[in-house]
Amino acid sequence: MSKLICADFLRLRKSRLFWACFIVMMVIGGVYVFSFYNDMIKYDADVEFDDILFCFAFAVGFVSSVFCSLFIGTEYSDRTLHNKLIVGHSRTAIYFSALISNITATVAVCLACVAVVCIFGIPMFGGLHMSALNMWQLILSSFLLITVYCSVFTLVAMLCSNRALSSVICILSVVVMFIAALQLYNRISAPEYYEGVIYSTDSGLMESERIDNPRYISGAVRTVYETVFDFLPTGQASQIAGMAQMSNPMRLSLFSFIVTVIFTVCGAAVFYRKDIK
Repeated sequence: MSKLICADFLRLRKSRLFWACFIVMMVIGGVYVFSFYNDMIKYDADVEFDDILFCFAFAVGFVSSVFCSLFIGTEYSDRTLHNKLIVGHSRTAIYFSALISNITATVAVCLACVAVVCIFGIPMFGGLHMSALNMWQLILSSFLLITVYCSVFTLVAMLCSNRALSSVICILSVVVMFIAALQLYNRISAPEYYEGVIYSTDSGLMESERIDNPRYISGAVRTVYETVFDFLPTGQASQIAGMAQMSNPMRLSLFSFIVTVIFTVCGAAVFYRKDIK
């Protein structure tokens, strides 16, 4: 499998797709930094470097969906995958080498985004304020988030021989998951009460009254919503990127690990029986 991985890495170095994703993530990092800096100056917003360091998590799903589907799809269209089988490489080795290459490429483009954020963000916002423990937890959660996306998109791309179709499926899956995560977060973040309503009493005094929010969820239903939100890669991404309050980094990592194992095992098993022409 090492020869397959080396061959894929050589393809990465020469891949215009990879370098395009690399540049896109750098641009996203720069836009993120300067937009937050503009808010800090214009609206006197309280922004720390911690708030933007992991901004790549928000975009990595879309970038990874495009890269994984097209990178693997090219192997079908160029019959490279067929040639790998002819020379004697096992299907399991081919599948895992593709997954490892996708993960490596996605980590690389995310590091490009982090580098830009650090170069421009540290002079603007100062250094980190989070503890070393929180930092490593976020790094672990981010890496496992990347493996989740890559395991899902590798499965789709390896099982779907049509490059265009696999790209559409991967991109649409991210869109659907983002919409689902947004709807879940809107329900979870809904306040239990509306802000107090001021009214005049018979005595002439002003009093406030809290009104129950009918959209507020509690109990077992809330637990289910929070669990699904943490389970979805897009829900995890919003928490890692700082767009939503993070519940438990280790809980996110555990969910990511479980999903990665399930999709990888299922993908490798189905690919082993796939008829490749």
